[in-house]
Amino acid sequence: MARIEGTSGSWQEIVNTLAEIGLQVAAPDEIAPLLTERRTRLAQKTAEAAQKARAQLQPIEAEILTEKENIRNAPAERLAELDEDIHQARLHLELFRLDRSITGRVRNLYRIRREEKKLARLEAARAEITSRVERLLAEQDRLLAERRAAIEAEAAREYQELNVQITTLQNVLESRQMTDALLELELLEHLRSLPENALILNGIRLETDSPVKMDGKSFWNAKIDHLVLTPAGLFAVNVWRGGKPEAGEPDPVEQVRRAAHLCYELLKFDFPGLTARAVLACPGHAPESPHAPYVKILPPGEIVRYITWFTDESLRPEQIAHIAEMMK
Repeated sequence: MARIEGTSGSWQEIVNTLAEIGLQVAAPDEIAPLLTERRTRLAQKTAEAAQKARAQLQPIEAEILTEKENIRNAPAERLAELDEDIHQARLHLELFRLDRSITGRVRNLYRIRREEKKLARLEAARAEITSRVERLLAEQDRLLAERRAAIEAEAAREYQELNVQITTLQNVLESRQMTDALLELELLEHLRSLPENALILNGIRLETDSPVKMDGKSFWNAKIDHLVLTPAGLFAVNVWRGGKPEAGEPDPVEQVRRAAHLCYELLKFDFPGLTARAVLACPGHAPESPHAPYVKILPPGEIVRYITWFTDESLRPEQIAHIAEMMK
């Protein structure tokens, strides 16, 4: 059985993401049950918080209701008086206007103007009181809304952590990263069956101080899902879910070719004659790529057979250990 250091890089990133929000998982199949458990707990917490919020709001709502009644009742007597005075003023106006004789119109002209001014003053006074009452009632509604929002926000804080955990778990389950992690872990199980003289490093990220060229293009770094070191040489193995890359995604065939090339460039002076091969583990249809002739594209289950086909021993055990130290 091969020696393995580390685990799937994509899976490790998921583990780290979940650890940041207080969740510990050991395997991908633990995520879905954990999500179900957190949703159940959230439902319980939400019900408890809603009940607590209602209990806190009841005395406040009763207090506000009493205050609003007081606001309405305070000017009731004055409004009733104004309503009566307005009613009387309108009656007087109607009576003065009913006299259509020339003498009556002349005699009542002053009275009509006086009564109209009086009616305007009364209606203005009533409107001012009504407006003030409406403002006071609106202020009570605003105070109640603020108190309700504060109580609900406090209640929500009690299950905010659960909301974050549920959202993160759901996003993880639906992510491309989870798809990649499952494929990398599957391939890693296949790679375990390699001979014991093989060493597998996982989740490798390489960077150089100076640019490396390939096909006239320069690059400085590369990502390797599984770096397999054997006496026959080095195998940079990346995983691809299959199909055409989505917008913004790099060509996976080119990426693994770059990774193998970068390994070779980093090691060629210390290990003359080293062979670095690029392998893409793809369970489905591989994307079309001009780099395909330089990359071995195989289903995950055939990767071990491909690696063990090479039987030459260009690397000694101590050299494999040295390369492993350099690649970490």
